[in-house]
Amino acid sequence: MFQELSPGCQRALSIAGNLALEEKLVKPTPRQCLLGLLAEGEGLAAVLLSQAGLTTPTLVTLQEEGSTGPIPAWEKLPGVRNLARRILRASKDHLMESEGTSLGFLFVLMEEMEGARESLESIGVGWEPLQALLKNQLPEGLILESPLEFELETDASGAGRILDAAANRVREGLRVVEDYLRFHWNDPVLTESAKNFRHDFQQAILPYQAKWFLPNRNVSEDVGLEIRTEAEQTRDSIGDILKANLKRVQESLRSLEEFGKLVDRSFPEQMARFRYQSYDLEKNLMARLTRENPFKQARIYCLLNREQLEKTGLHALERLLRNGLDVVQLRMKGAGDRELLMFGNKIRELTQKTNTLLVINDRPDIARVVRADAVHLGQEDLPLSQARLIAGPEMLIGISSHNQEQAKTAVLQGANYIGIGPVFPSKTKFIPKLAGIPLVEFAAQEIRIPWFAIGGIHASNLASVKQAGASKIVVSAALFDTDDPEEELSKLLRILDSN
Repeated sequence: MFQELSPGCQRALSIAGNLALEEKLVKPTPRQCLLGLLAEGEGLAAVLLSQAGLTTPTLVTLQEEGSTGPIPAWEKLPGVRNLARRILRASKDHLMESEGTSLGFLFVLMEEMEGARESLESIGVGWEPLQALLKNQLPEGLILESPLEFELETDASGAGRILDAAANRVREGLRVVEDYLRFHWNDPVLTESAKNFRHDFQQAILPYQAKWFLPNRNVSEDVGLEIRTEAEQTRDSIGDILKANLKRVQESLRSLEEFGKLVDRSFPEQMARFRYQSYDLEKNLMARLTRENPFKQARIYCLLNREQLEKTGLHALERLLRNGLDVVQLRMKGAGDRELLMFGNKIRELTQKTNTLLVINDRPDIARVVRADAVHLGQEDLPLSQARLIAGPEMLIGISSHNQEQAKTAVLQGANYIGIGPVFPSKTKFIPKLAGIPLVEFAAQEIRIPWFAIGGIHASNLASVKQAGASKIVVSAALFDTDDPEEELSKLLRILDSN
C-alpha cells in the first residue's frame, strides 16, 4: 500500500508517523500531519497553505519543528496504515490521481481529521480560503470552469510545462550555488545572498504555481529525460560545477521571461530582473574563482600621505619596502594630477623592485596610468561599478567599510579587499563615529575576502585587534612618526606572528 503513495506523500507521512512515535501516540495528530506536509516547502500542499495565509517565517519555523532523525518503522503504526489508506482513497476518488498524493493528504486532513481547523488557524491559515483553494484543485471544479482546458494540449498547458520545468531548474541551480558558497567557500555573506535570491524567486513565482505550474507538470511524458550529453555528465573541478549551475539559472530565467509573456505583463519583468541579478552574481563569483587575490598574503598595509612625503621624502618608504612591507597606498588628498602622477610613478618603480602592492587612493584613472595593483575607494567616492569602468577589468579594488552593512555590500559588489574601521582614533583621517573592536569581530566571523583593520593601530594596541580576529592591518603614523620605521615594522610583524 505504501508503494502506491507518491514519494512526496511518503515523506510527509513518514515525518508525521515519526513525530507520533516520538510522543508515543498510535496515530499522528493533525498538527503532526501538517508538519509532514510542510516539510516539502515547495510542494503543492505547502503552496496552497501559503496562499491561504501561511507566512514564510512561520513555514521555516514549522519545518524546523518537523525535522526528525532517522525514520523508524512508522508504517507499523495502525493509525499510520489507516491514514495511508484514507489518503490513497481520497487521491483516487476525489482528485482522480493514480497514486496517493500530498494533495490527497491535505484533503484527508481537512475533511476527515478532528481538530484540523484549530491546527491550521493556529499557524495563520484561513480555513475558508484554504477550502476554496482545495476545491479549485478538484477535477470537477476545474472542468466546469474551463471544459476544454484538459481535453487537449493547448498553448497554455504547453507553456505551463515549460514554466514549471524552468522554475525548477532555477531553484535547483541556485541551491547548488548556495551549497558551493556555504560548504566550499564557507562564506556567510555570499551564502546569505544566494539564499535570499532563491527565496525571493520562490516568492515571485508562488502566485502562479497553483494555476500555471503544477497542474501542467507531466514528468512521465518529458522526452528530454533520457537525453544526456557527455559534457553534462562530467566536471573537471568543483569550480566547473559552480559555473555550470550559474549558466543553468540564467538560461532558465530567460525561458521563464519569454514564455511568461503568456501569463501576464508583470511576470516577465520580474524574471528579467532576476536574470540581471544572476549576471551580477556570476561576475562577482567568477572574478573570485578565476583570479588569485594577492591581498590574501598581505599583512602590513601602510598609508602614505602628503605630510609624510614632505617630512621623510621616499627614504622611509624605501627602508620599509626592503624590510617586509606588503602594501603601500598613496593618499594625497587635494593633489593635482601631475603631482599625483609623479609620485605614483616613483613609488611604482620602488614597489616593483620588492614585489610590493601599490594602491592609489580615490583615483582609478591615476591608478591605471601608473599601473598600480589596486585603487581604494571610500564610502563617498565613486561607486565600485563606475570605478571598474575607468580602471579596467584587471584592476583590484578595495573599499572602506565603517559598519556591518557596508562590509557586506562591499563583498556583494565584488570588492577585492575591505578596510574595516576605524578601530581607534586616527591622525590621518577623522571619522566622527568609531567602528571599534566589535566591527573587527564581525569581520572575523562573517567576511571571507581579505580585510584589513584600520584606524589608529600601533604596536601598543595591536594585540587587542589581533585578539578580535584581525590578521591584517593598515598603519600610517605607526611607521612614519618614528625615528626607526624598520623596528616598528618588525614589532608589528612579531605581534601578528605571536600566538
